[in-house]
Amino acid sequence: MNEGTIESLQEQIKHAPSPRLYSQLAEELRAADRMDEGIAVLREGAARFPRYLSARVALGRALFATGAFGECAEMMKGILNEDPENVVAIRTLAQAYEALGQRVEAIKKYKLLRIFVPDDEDLQERIAALDLELNPPASPKERVLARLRALLGKMEHARSL
Repeated sequence: MNEGTIESLQEQIKHAPSPRLYSQLAEELRAADRMDEGIAVLREGAARFPRYLSARVALGRALFATGAFGECAEMMKGILNEDPENVVAIRTLAQAYEALGQRVEAIKKYKLLRIFVPDDEDLQERIAALDLELNPPASPKERVLARLRALLGKMEHARSL
């Protein structure tokens, strides 16, 4: 984005490093389409401040964005070992599992996420779609009934709001 902002953040990190500065610099680099540099900054920040989970979450999300799904999943699992209710880490791990083709693990994490964000309609739809992929109805009639049940569930959910 703004080269002056990037340079200013780099200078601030040299003189008084903080985890937030690393995250801000990485975001500026991402916005400037310099994702690899942003990931390097996040790695440095995570190594320097390993207990600052937000920087590690940002690193995991950046890894996901670049297609490094396996490394992203490992990062998110580590975060969830320390903070089992981190919804961003749960969602990102579910997405990484899905991208890796690990549908069963993905749906487990999506269902865990549903505990924390029960009103997320996109999440409900993703769970229903994965469930249908994992447990396809045997006959065309059963497929139609399964879709009708899913629609009825959405209608009931909408009515409860």
